[in-house]
Order: sequence, then structure tokens, then C-alpha cells
Amino acid sequence: MSDFAKITVVGVTGLQDRAFRTGLAIEQTARLLPASSALLISPERPAGLAAGIRHQSGCTPGYAAYQRFMLFDLADCIDTEFALVVQHDGWALSAENWSTEFLQYDYIGAPVHLGQVKMPDGTSQYLRHFLWVEQLQKPDVTVNFVMNGGFSLRTQKLMRAPRELSLQFPPPLNENDENLEDVWLSTTVRTDLERHGIRFAPLHMACQFSIEHAAVFHQKFPMKSIFGHHSRMRRVEELMERGGVLSYAASFEDCKKLFGEIAVLAMLFDQGWMVRWPDGRLSNRIIATARGR
Repeated sequence: MSDFAKITVVGVTGLQDRAFRTGLAIEQTARLLPASSALLISPERPAGLAAGIRHQSGCTPGYAAYQRFMLFDLADCIDTEFALVVQHDGWALSAENWSTEFLQYDYIGAPVHLGQVKMPDGTSQYLRHFLWVEQLQKPDVTVNFVMNGGFSLRTQKLMRAPRELSLQFPPPLNENDENLEDVWLSTTVRTDLERHGIRFAPLHMACQFSIEHAAVFHQKFPMKSIFGHHSRMRRVEELMERGGVLSYAASFEDCKKLFGEIAVLAMLFDQGWMVRWPDGRLSNRIIATARGR
């Protein structure tokens, strides 16, 4: 049996206006993983959803409702060993970059800018803007970096754990972003989950799996080897035989100011993607981005 038959590519949204694009992210990812299942969970089945994608009504609108659905209800919708979660702004880029090593972990997603640092004296703090990276090599310091949930691979064991362990999800607007399901999984209840046998991917595997935004550890990391991506700046708009069109929420000038984003753009172009900028221009290579195509 193909490893892909163990995977359901699933997108969840409580916002119907995002359902079609979430369906495109599912379609793009599932076609790179032959024999995988495909499922969209949204209020209604959107017009134009690919025939091979099963639809299930669910997930009410709202920030908190989505977080709770992903933590406590998603497992009931998945009948395979793994769920590969995608969103309208996160999907797989390259079948060649898939690794069976991903399946060794219960949770894997792109490293994000936020991390929890636990000091030798027992205190802990959350560091933003990838400042947690500076703590990685310090003795007796534990770093739990957050792995993005918007494009993530999860086992049934991970998906069922919060309910089986009766873990209490925090209220909204927590100052450490612990009301975000991926932050909560990666940091707040990580110790409880690890005691339950949950395996979190190490940094080098998380980097190979996906990218959200570039950090210093990407400077020597081959972008072309990354399997997928997620970012609110990049949203799928249209699929083509290879790649497609994605819309950028930031201008090219703003992208140039973001650490490593030009390298991410180059990777996307190499994978056959075109970019639609906020002013409507289309680009398919770095040299063209300043004037469009």
C-alpha cells in the first residue's frame, strides 16, 4: 500500500467565502500525493469543488470555533492514520520533496517566529521574531518552537489526544497566543502530549516539511527541498497543470524588506507558480516582479 493511502488531505473553514480556495489547496496537495483521500469541511459545498474531494458540513464561523474544532472534533472526520491539514494559504508545493520520514512524527509543521524557552531555574517565556533561535545551543535550556498548524501533518494519536487526556483549551485572547491551536499543541500541553507518547518533529525535519517565513536557519537550508508552505501573505487563486496563481497580500517592495522572502518567491516561481500582486500585476520570475508581466 502506498504511504499516501494513509493520508487524508483535509481543509477546514467556517467561512464559506474561503471554501473554494481551500478546496483548491486540497486539490493541489492531493494530486501530489496519489492514493491519498481528500476532504473539505465547510458550511456548504462550494461551486466548482473538484469531483474527487469529499465535502462534509461542519465548523461554525468564528476564531475560537475553528481552534476548538481542530483540537477536539477533527479526529472524528478522518478515517486514515494521518491528516495533512491545508488552508487557502497553505498547501504542498513539490511531490519530489515528500519524505517518508515525515510519517515518523505525530505532529509536524513549519517553524514559526514564536517559541517557548524554558530556563534551568524552571521559569519560561515566549520569544517572538525567531529570538528563540539564539537559545538553541545553550546548556540546560529547552526550546519548544511553535510548528504551524495551517499546513501540518497529524496522526490520529495526536488528533485524539486532547480529548482523551481531558486537556483544557485556554480562553481567547491569551497574551502568549495560547488560544491558537498550534501554539497550544507545540508549547502549552507539549509535556502532557509527550508523556502520552506523542512525537514532535525536530527542527531540521520541520524545515524540510514546510516554511512559513524565513529565519536565520534557512540561510544554509536549500529552499528547493521544502515540501510545502503556509503564510497569510500567500493565497491560492488558480491551479494550472503545474503550479498555478497565488495572490500576495504584500507588495513586491514590502516583500524585499522581509528576511528571506525573495528566496521563498524564487522557490515558488521554480515550482511553476505565478504571483498576483495587490495592484493586479502578474509575475512569474523575480526579474519581472518590479514591472509585472
